[in-house]
Amino acid sequence: MARSRRTFGGGTCGSYPCYDAFVAQLKVVPRYTISGQVLDGDGQPISDVQISAGGTYSATTDASGVYTITKLLSGTYTLTPSPGTFWSPETRTVTVPPDATGQDFTGRSILKESAITPQQALDYGDPLTYTVRLVHPNDRDVVLYDLVPTHTTFISGSLSAPAGVAYYTATNSISGTLSLTATLPTTVSFSVQVEITGTADFAPLILNRACVHPVDGGLADCEWSNEVWNFTYVWPIYLPLVLR
Repeated sequence: MARSRRTFGGGTCGSYPCYDAFVAQLKVVPRYTISGQVLDGDGQPISDVQISAGGTYSATTDASGVYTITKLLSGTYTLTPSPGTFWSPETRTVTVPPDATGQDFTGRSILKESAITPQQALDYGDPLTYTVRLVHPNDRDVVLYDLVPTHTTFISGSLSAPAGVAYYTATNSISGTLSLTATLPTTVSFSVQVEITGTADFAPLILNRACVHPVDGGLADCEWSNEVWNFTYVWPIYLPLVLR
């Protein structure tokens, strides 16, 4: 707030005393907004997610997954969703002005990874390790289901998981009940061996994803992870030279 001084009278004000008047000059500080939408892996809105801007400002998503953070001073802010979900991206950095829209996040309770990047091709006999990470904002019991991918064989003894999760030969899958603690990630990992030799005509992708569903539900109620894919080698075929 700026303040100026105005003096009335010239020192002698007749029978009236002279006085000084201080007039306040108010300067309006501009404010800005940041908005976006929060969706799950299937594109459905997630409500009641708190988005923090620099730890000072925040907003909560509505039933449509939309949030708007208001009354922001000019500057750069790091947007951080509330814990309990794997977020993509994990954070966003936004500078205002101008007002920022489209600052969206995607949340998953289950995330799948492989030990080999998608750009690295696999050959017959190669091992491939999968890791499933799960998290939820509340304490929750869920069932994990992870089918061993086509063209691979489960490597016995490779499973690392909490009690209750096992490999089942009959279904060729990793499955079982997990008790998740609020916001605390739980990890399951296992390895497979590649059982396919690529040719010039056949070098399939190895695809895998996992799901979790409520204890009283089934596969129709799955929340699916992202899909992990890996190349297999393309080997050229050389025809023998026939001499006549």
